[in-house]
Amino acid sequence: MPIAIAIITQDNQDIIKDCLESAKWADEIIVVDAFSRDKTVEIAKGYTDKIYQHQIARNLNEQWNRAIGYSTADWIFVLSSDQIITPELQNEIKEVIRRKDAKAGYYVPMENYFLGKWIRHCGWYPDYNVRLFKRGQAVFEDREHGLLIVDGDCAYLNNRLIHYAHKDISTCMRKLNMYSAREAEYFLQTKATFKKRFLFTKPWRNFRKTYWKKKGYKDGMHGLVFCMTFAFYRFLIFAKYWELLQKRDTYAN
Repeated sequence: MPIAIAIITQDNQDIIKDCLESAKWADEIIVVDAFSRDKTVEIAKGYTDKIYQHQIARNLNEQWNRAIGYSTADWIFVLSSDQIITPELQNEIKEVIRRKDAKAGYYVPMENYFLGKWIRHCGWYPDYNVRLFKRGQAVFEDREHGLLIVDGDCAYLNNRLIHYAHKDISTCMRKLNMYSAREAEYFLQTKATFKKRFLFTKPWRNFRKTYWKKKGYKDGMHGLVFCMTFAFYRFLIFAKYWELLQKRDTYAN
């Protein structure tokens, strides 16, 4: 069965080569780029001629849906530019899509790295995400970090997808600044509830969940920094949502 690997990019010249190297076994590689200003597209041209450029109007999920839409293969695997498919996962994917009783989609466990360390707790492992699915049977919902919705039954793969999520704190902060802005905009669009106490309770609950309940302390200093960073991310979302509400009310008056 033919398989396509769909990738979205934007200024990823430092990491895109490793990602594409791990995908070159596929029958088709689709790259949707948000007009990168570095050498991302130039590097991608060494692996595929199916490169399309679109601005990000609302969120990353619209880019994913475009990449899915450009595919002509029977199966699709969505791969972020900071992720790598291992040979073991590659072999398992090939085996699964040949089965007559194959499911509509498959969850893949993620081996997530934060500041160079594999995070085994904090709720980040096993971090199952649907990555493999039959064409025409899945779509990303229209919001930041939205789930991939599959029309049909799903099963689980055993081999892990390597995810170098945050290589350093500066890069991490840039990503979270962008994601939090989009989350806040989504809250504004959907008229989500906002209360002042959320600025404290949401980050605190997130930290308590990841550091204590999910045993982030077992990941040592990396776990502590991870849990505090993503608690701050929750604060940023609601602080930016509050800011948007203030601007909306000002303009309304």
